[in-house]
Amino acid sequence: MVGIRQFTYSEVSAIHAKDERFRKLDLMHSLEILFETSAVGNVRRNERDEEFRYSFRYRNPDVPFNPNDDITVHRGLVKALNLN
Repeated sequence: MVGIRQFTYSEVSAIHAKDERFRKLDLMHSLEILFETSAVGNVRRNERDEEFRYSFRYRNPDVPFNPNDDITVHRGLVKALNLN
């Protein structure tokens, strides 16, 4: 999973459960903080026109983090972290 720009909550949760280094980390709280700072956002496909819809806090201050949607790393961080 390391190096991937877009992932699901279940994917990151599986890694969280397997790796002892992350046992004390509150995964949901950590993702919510990353969302609040716009480091990550939510993405989902719009059923009507098949386009992707991105939700970042900086674009819409009222949008909540949704773990049921895919999670995406902000484009600026993708370049900085050299993600695919």
